[in-house]
Amino acid sequence: NAMVRYLDNVDNKKDKLNENLSRELLELFTLGIGNYSEEDIKNGAKGLAGLGIGEENAVYRKFFEDNESFIYLGKKGNFKIDEMIDIIFEQPNIPYLITRKILKWFIYDNPKEELVRYYGDYFKQMDFEIRPLLTKIFTEEFAKKNAGSKIKNPLEYSLQLMNELNISNTNTKLITFFIKEQGMDLFNQPNVKGWDGGNSWLTSQIFLQRNNTADLLCNGKNISRAKKENDNMMMNQNPNRQLNVKLNWNREGNNKEIIAQLSNRLLFQTDAANQQDFEKILKYDFDSKTEGSDNAVMRLFNFMVKTPEFQLI
Repeated sequence: NAMVRYLDNVDNKKDKLNENLSRELLELFTLGIGNYSEEDIKNGAKGLAGLGIGEENAVYRKFFEDNESFIYLGKKGNFKIDEMIDIIFEQPNIPYLITRKILKWFIYDNPKEELVRYYGDYFKQMDFEIRPLLTKIFTEEFAKKNAGSKIKNPLEYSLQLMNELNISNTNTKLITFFIKEQGMDLFNQPNVKGWDGGNSWLTSQIFLQRNNTADLLCNGKNISRAKKENDNMMMNQNPNRQLNVKLNWNREGNNKEIIAQLSNRLLFQTDAANQQDFEKILKYDFDSKTEGSDNAVMRLFNFMVKTPEFQLI
């Protein structure tokens, strides 16, 4: 029902076809560009003509149906939605678009074709069940080489910061506001395709916003500020309330050991230049027993989470 409404298939009627649902069924949901023709889209719209909103599922309205035969992905007949989906899933490239989308969401911004084929073939073997595919991707010891291959989306970035700082009393509505400012309006994707992801999560403006947010959180302040004093997101919550911030670190270690601990936890890679910068902040004579040691380590943490390396998974 949702896609029938969203893609205007309620307006798809015999002699007045609307191709929106037919196009997205092939382009975004199943086969992907290059695996069908424009003729398939036009003919698919005929098979979807009259498919409207029902009480629980979409249903056909006989008066608006197009019952003429047409060719769809190489087969001829008077096909309706169920037969069309069966034909789609007979196509040799059917497993790869969904597999690529899953790999892009969880593992890579740009997955290699070798991996897409490998996991896509398994997806087909499992009769297109999502759970076995996810289990294989997450648990299999396959050389994915995925360090630094994916930019954190705003939700991942925010949750990791709060988790590292052990923050439990933050203003959750302000977090939602911040994530929306970063281009990720939760439960309200911009279109049927969803968020672009990848490089769109790290523009210069977003990077600056993230660094400002890191400064706020590391200083025990709320993650964002609403633009209007009467903003509904501020209702019943004080945006200026101090947060309880606590960073876990090795209190028996020297400066290099603490740097290594935080680097391994936060950054997918470091180099000699990074190390020099870190040691300028947490110096060789650092003593964890002295007053102010927590503040010194917090300054190091704040610096690390504002590096480009922290923006990647």
